[in-house]
Amino acid sequence: MVYLHDLPYVSFDYNIGHPFSPLIQVNDPYKIEIKFWISYNGKSLLGKGRMQLLRQIDRYGSLRQAAEELNLSYRKAYYMIYSMNKTAEQPIVEMKRGGKNGGLSELTPYGKWLILEFDKIEKQLDQFIHSINLTTE
Repeated sequence: MVYLHDLPYVSFDYNIGHPFSPLIQVNDPYKIEIKFWISYNGKSLLGKGRMQLLRQIDRYGSLRQAAEELNLSYRKAYYMIYSMNKTAEQPIVEMKRGGKNGGLSELTPYGKWLILEFDKIEKQLDQFIHSINLTTE
């Protein structure tokens, strides 16, 4: 077993305006991955799974269809939306109960803005990870 204190120390300077290159190389099958989410007032708001649900709602205009596309139960998908709407400073998804033609779910302008911001952050993180040129000795 390898412990963190057994690894060589690599200094990272986050204040430099260009990508840095640590002295450790990660080759296949190793890969650096970052999982991130956005919190609001200390509560989890958005992550990769919730973003997928929002995208499918935007695509279909239906929570039920979005849930089916992602192999989620309607109840779980509904709870995810309920939780996001309750946590966020304003609603992310508006849901209208069904009638003759079924219900309607649509992203609010705030929800669409959150998707754009999440995508920007994700792109920057991906670029950051790809910019790390790791080398072994």
